[in-house]
Amino acid sequence: MELITMLEANYILSQRRDIDDMVLVVLLVKASSCTNTFLRQGPNKLIVNSLDGLQGTLHCVFLNLPNHVLDLYFSKNVHKSFGYETMLPAPGAYNVFTAIDKDLHKFKRKVLSQGFADSTVRSFEPTILHHIDIFVQNLKDSAASPDDEGWSTPVNMTERCRYFGYDVMGEFGFGQSFELQKSSRNHFLIEAVEATGKKAGVYVQYPNLRKLKLETIFARRTALMREKYLKLMASLVQTRLAEEKSSHNDLFAFAIDAKDPNTGKGFSESELWAESRFLLIAGADTSSTALTAVFFYLSRNKACYEKLQAEIQKNFTSISEIQTGPQLAQCHYLRACIDESMRMSPPISSTLWREVTAPEGVWIDGEHIPQGVDLGVSPYAFHHNEDVFPDSYIFKPERWLESPGNSNQAIEKARAAFSPFSVGSRACAGRTMAYTEVSDVVARTLWSLELKPADGELGMIGGGIEGLEDGLNRVKEFQLKDHITCCHNGPYLQFRLRNSSVKPSTMSTFIIWPMYPAHSGAKYQSGHHTCMQELALVTFGFGKITRFMVSDRFRYKPNGVLIASPKGYRDIYNAKANVKKAKWYAVWQRRHDELSALSAIDPHKHMLLRRPLNNAFSEKSLRSSEPYIIKHTDKWIELLLDGEKTKGMTEWATPKNLGGEWADYLIFDILGDLCFGQSFETIEPESPVRQIPHIIGEYLHFMNTIAHAPFRDFWVWLKPRGLDKALSLLSPKNVVSFYQFLGKCVAEREEQEKTLEKEDVHDGRKDIFHYLYQAKKADNALPSDTKGLFASANLLVTAGSDTTATALCSALFYLTRNEHVYNKLAKEIRNTFFSVEDIHGGHTLSSCQYLHAVCLEAMRMAPSAPSELAREVLSGGHTINGQYYTEGTEIGASNYSVNYHEDTYGDPFVFRPERWIPNEEEGITVEQVAVLKEAFSPFSIGPSQCPGKNLALLEMYIVLGRMIHACDIRRSVDDVGDRGAGRPELIWGRRNTHQYQVRDAFLGLRNGPVVQLCRRVKV
Repeated sequence: MELITMLEANYILSQRRDIDDMVLVVLLVKASSCTNTFLRQGPNKLIVNSLDGLQGTLHCVFLNLPNHVLDLYFSKNVHKSFGYETMLPAPGAYNVFTAIDKDLHKFKRKVLSQGFADSTVRSFEPTILHHIDIFVQNLKDSAASPDDEGWSTPVNMTERCRYFGYDVMGEFGFGQSFELQKSSRNHFLIEAVEATGKKAGVYVQYPNLRKLKLETIFARRTALMREKYLKLMASLVQTRLAEEKSSHNDLFAFAIDAKDPNTGKGFSESELWAESRFLLIAGADTSSTALTAVFFYLSRNKACYEKLQAEIQKNFTSISEIQTGPQLAQCHYLRACIDESMRMSPPISSTLWREVTAPEGVWIDGEHIPQGVDLGVSPYAFHHNEDVFPDSYIFKPERWLESPGNSNQAIEKARAAFSPFSVGSRACAGRTMAYTEVSDVVARTLWSLELKPADGELGMIGGGIEGLEDGLNRVKEFQLKDHITCCHNGPYLQFRLRNSSVKPSTMSTFIIWPMYPAHSGAKYQSGHHTCMQELALVTFGFGKITRFMVSDRFRYKPNGVLIASPKGYRDIYNAKANVKKAKWYAVWQRRHDELSALSAIDPHKHMLLRRPLNNAFSEKSLRSSEPYIIKHTDKWIELLLDGEKTKGMTEWATPKNLGGEWADYLIFDILGDLCFGQSFETIEPESPVRQIPHIIGEYLHFMNTIAHAPFRDFWVWLKPRGLDKALSLLSPKNVVSFYQFLGKCVAEREEQEKTLEKEDVHDGRKDIFHYLYQAKKADNALPSDTKGLFASANLLVTAGSDTTATALCSALFYLTRNEHVYNKLAKEIRNTFFSVEDIHGGHTLSSCQYLHAVCLEAMRMAPSAPSELAREVLSGGHTINGQYYTEGTEIGASNYSVNYHEDTYGDPFVFRPERWIPNEEEGITVEQVAVLKEAFSPFSIGPSQCPGKNLALLEMYIVLGRMIHACDIRRSVDDVGDRGAGRPELIWGRRNTHQYQVRDAFLGLRNGPVVQLCRRVKV
């Protein structure tokens, strides 16, 4: 092999302690502190420590560098080194990691990528959460006999995280858990895998040593443990092969069914064995190392720990909410802590060698590397490159977050250098899986428990020790031993139970208010009112149905009374009621001078702003909207069915979460077409605005908190006195993003209208914005600038998207849990319409009585606007439900409470669409149904009645009708967490497992249900 003589590369002899540990710490620390691009590890081995070396090809594209600047992991002139051959369990038994041939690797990678696809990981997440619950419970059990301050006995997190990781990977890979978290029977597996890793770590660096079989001489016990592990894996593969291919929805199923498109051959038994060994170690060992590192660094950095704990407590109301979804995605500091832990202590620290195979060699950073040289990037050394990561040995999650002192450019540079999962075609396919595991575990643990390092010397294990050689002396750095993956010990932590039954808040207070004579008849309920969380209706919204109330009204603040009866509802909101909108509405104005039909308190201004909306939602406009609703619905259904993957098949598609995701995408895209004449394309996976529906939810949550806070009136008073301007600078990022998105839509659409006017075009499409714009021109009483258009667009986007999405989610939640209802509705739709194309607005669809009843019952059970719309009593007072209220009293009727009024509905917690259909045989009279319809007001009543009610119903009819005609629908069999349903461990009011749960943020926020569709067999 040609020696490297032309480079002035630093040559450092490998310093390893013994054949058992194979510690690369000395070498890697020196590599990270080296100022040269190249570090020579051996006669023919170079470690490259530069960003261009890692991702040079990408820089060639984006930075216009010369074409000869190639990189290690993208270049066609290199392939995996001979050292990978030493890891084969048998000759020719390559796995995706050891496959040197690029075509073979491509085939194997394609197979495994299916198993690690985002949709697969999401469907498996309930199983992950099951194992996390065991993990957290075991930590809680360790605190069952606490010390005087409540702290548990010390826990070795290396052991706990490994038990968890291998249990998850056993189930994900092979359909069965090793039960390491529950039993010690298979604990030998950890030691055996470590022994296998040590052997591989030596031989991959020095391939020729393999012939000597040194492990049988110097490490006989570890060799025996390794053999025991290999027998276990062989048995696991044989057992899995003996089962039906589809008996488990596991990763192994993809490997069994895989066929090479060129040869038609599948994986041989030896290849399956090789893949199983690799998947277990790569999937379990790496994620458990990353998880252990996070716990280490949080326990050593109190400020980071407290900041992360606060973020988790702020974003979730219960531990069951902690799972993949918009809420977890907003935990930016959590992700930063995970990334910083993997930067400091990468789960794979070893150099992944590539041999230069092309006769012409390769060029890296302007240097020519000849054929035959082994090259590699050490993730550890590169992650401690001071040019990319200043203060690289300090744990700083903030380096991943944009701030005045940390520019986006610096973050992008760090991201480009961050490679815990490698890069290029060899990058880890299980990246999503790893992040899912670590995020869920850390968040659920910190939700339930406090942690700290163990007392005494035990608490120092895991970090460096002062006085040792360079690299091993950093007490705040998690110490890893390089064996391809990593070995480690500690940290030893102690845990203490948290009181997490109610989410803490920065603005919570005990409210004890004296009775006022004006409300003397109202039942007074004192209690803990948490102002800065969603105003859970379990606190104030149940009314008489909770049986804790002795009447249909109670007082929830000094001048505020809630009513929980249908008659009271009509007394408050009818057109003649002596009330006006309360200051609650003024909070929702972005600026004090931006009015919409919602926020306008003055009746005359409300009437003016309401008029163009009535025109926009006219019967004629509704008919013209129908083709766009159908177009988006059909596309949505096809994506729920996984598109081409299931064409011509009757297989169940991958699970889809409707609440907060797919239902929101559909309604938001329909809304974009109807409001602004163009779809937002939110439904497309790569859509740049896909987060907007979630941002709307966060916007609603933030504003609704202010609207119900004790300082609300002071807030409204401040708005024209500087608060509006301050908020434009200080509002949360998600609120700013929403306003920017909306402003862009309004500006573009307004410019289009002006262009049409100039060109004298009158026959263009008339979307909702057209009517708003024309009304602004025609009526001098309306605002003449863009502010009014923005305010109206804000109302349409927020109210128009969330309300229908909530109703649709509710309907599908109850349909997938009430088989008799589903079958009855399916029969009606499929017998009424010959084909899906026949389902559109008109008399036939309107005559589907049971479909109409299902929609009404879904809206009753989960109202889109759950809480009260506050009104202020005017001079002269007002009588509500026989009770007189004086001027200034704030009155409201909670939609949720009224919809669950026991005297009206009898069994309000039962989903029973039949209650809306007269049927003398079943004892349901026309009069009884009339009473229910009189009591039910899902779109409000009086001057504030929703103008888009007919559009919302049409959307529901078309979506449900076309979906049920074309498909069969079921609750996801993998949704162990039963998203959307109540759970026994949740707070009072949220424990009903048969009830769809919504969070009150003026409109209803939701998560779930998770459903699956399959194409229906046409008979």
